[in-house]
Amino acid sequence: MNEFIRIVNMLPKRIKQPIIPAVGSKDDFTEIRLRSERPISLIEGNKPRFICAERLSDSDIGALCITLKELIESLQRLSGYSLYARQREINEGYFTMRGGHRVGICSSATDNGVDGFSANAVNIRIARERKGCADELLSQLPNGGKNASLLIFGAVLSGKTTILRDCVRRLSSAPNFQKVALIDERREIAAVWQGAPTLGVGSCTDVLDGYTRPRGAEIAVRALSPDIIACDEIGSEQDAEALLSASFSGVRVFATAHAGSIDELMKKANIRRLID
Repeated sequence: MNEFIRIVNMLPKRIKQPIIPAVGSKDDFTEIRLRSERPISLIEGNKPRFICAERLSDSDIGALCITLKELIESLQRLSGYSLYARQREINEGYFTMRGGHRVGICSSATDNGVDGFSANAVNIRIARERKGCADELLSQLPNGGKNASLLIFGAVLSGKTTILRDCVRRLSSAPNFQKVALIDERREIAAVWQGAPTLGVGSCTDVLDGYTRPRGAEIAVRALSPDIIACDEIGSEQDAEALLSASFSGVRVFATAHAGSIDELMKKANIRRLID
């Protein structure tokens, strides 16, 4: 069973039953978007597809909709019936499922954060593991990446995390066996579940699961003697300070950042500090 179908099977019966025959064996959807009292959409190649009479459609006319009650039930199921226990994550606007799939929540803000039980929309972003996708990139780096730092940038859903994960896997596996400290703040890169990574990050990778990038970098340098620190979605002043400090300690950095072009990237002062 592929990961997309596994997630669909967690949705309420009335919702999953027409989706499964509609998609068949397709496994290239990147998101499942649930909006209260509106059509469900499956994102394929950045384009929404709808479910109409157990078939995929480009039109939302007569499409399968989800009720508010079903939306909250879906959230409960996706969280393993532990919404309250995941409140710290939900306050950031999402939680991460087993396998690294991110569940984004649109809800009502409260004085105590985000209330998952008043959600009006949910976006399930499907994590993808593509072993070998970083091969060509690493081949262009000095000594196959064993003597270089790397910043991967791109737009949302451009595959940055997937490429970073494969870089980590390659460099920390045979024959390289580089020691990698992976700071997985959003729990999407290694997708640790019950104490073990569920996605391939290599034999010599230590995962700092749920740590902020600055705190994770500090611990890595002090206690893990890494060759490389790897992390996702950098951009803040604190991120830049922590990674610069690590690089001054002789640690290489592999990271990703949001930007649609090199010009857009270079407009970010904290990113420029790392590149310069």
